[in-house]
Amino acid sequence: MKTITFLRHGETNQSGELSDKGIVQAQRRTDSLRNLYQFDLVVTSSALRTKETARIITQALNINIPSVALQELYLPHNDKDKKIVKHLLEELGSAPLYEYIKHDKDNAWERYTKDAYDVLSTSILAHNAKNVLIIGHGNIINALGLMINPEFTDLQKIYFDYCEGFTIFEETKELRYYLKRNPFQR
Repeated sequence: MKTITFLRHGETNQSGELSDKGIVQAQRRTDSLRNLYQFDLVVTSSALRTKETARIITQALNINIPSVALQELYLPHNDKDKKIVKHLLEELGSAPLYEYIKHDKDNAWERYTKDAYDVLSTSILAHNAKNVLIIGHGNIINALGLMINPEFTDLQKIYFDYCEGFTIFEETKELRYYLKRNPFQR
């Protein structure tokens, strides 16, 4: 069975490193990941906070696996798209994915997601990985999850808090959330 687990990084301090709270969040998230299949690849964005979150989790799980850092999971390479995506991030912040899609007038977010998906898929295939842990950022993880399985439309409505995320079980087409609260409750 192939599993792909997406998590948002832990809380950060002003320097971009994990805060003390972010370290605790990553340690706590490890407990919910212990019963999953043994990860054989960890993928992060190029940001320090994602790499630190991954290191804490893999150390706590006592696993030594290949790790890949991808710039494409952080921001687009194309300068025009990077500027537009940064503007969306500043303007919309922790809005759910559907808001990013709605405000993506130049299709910069769509291109960003496609490029990230292509590079991520290539990395997973190159490592022949079956159970992947991906540590990324808000909404790009949602968008990538939707590219893997477009039926998981709830991913458009959730903005994951620190060290929250989901696992996609490819064989059973099941989605399992890791949340501190129910985002669908009012």
